[in-house]
Amino acid sequence: MRSSIDVHNFLQAKGIKHEIFLSSTPPLSCQRAAALLGLSPQEIVKCVLFISEGEPVLTLVRGSDYVHMGKLKDVLSSTEVRMASLEEVLKITGYTLGATPPVALAHPVKISWIKGFWKTKWFTLEEEM
Repeated sequence: MRSSIDVHNFLQAKGIKHEIFLSSTPPLSCQRAAALLGLSPQEIVKCVLFISEGEPVLTLVRGSDYVHMGKLKDVLSSTEVRMASLEEVLKITGYTLGATPPVALAHPVKISWIKGFWKTKWFTLEEEM
């Protein structure tokens, strides 16, 4: 299983300044994660893994927001989109549910987020690992 050390090493290799906050247990809600960091849910990002036509897609959304399945289907031009199971999250990303970062994943996945991060339209980016 991957850990914050993998995230640190990935970011350091890319020359990205960062700070890692450790918790004894993964916060299982964005409200809990925000509280641990002294932030509001609007100030954090959550990563949610979906399976679209058999392929993984990691979505990044503001902690207080939810993924709109209809919009995600439209952006992906997909008729079949579902949330990944706990087992799929671990197998595809290498991380447990509630502790999935958008980088240093076990396997390359498409990443979707809202342009400008919070507003306008969805688009996808293939992450090269």
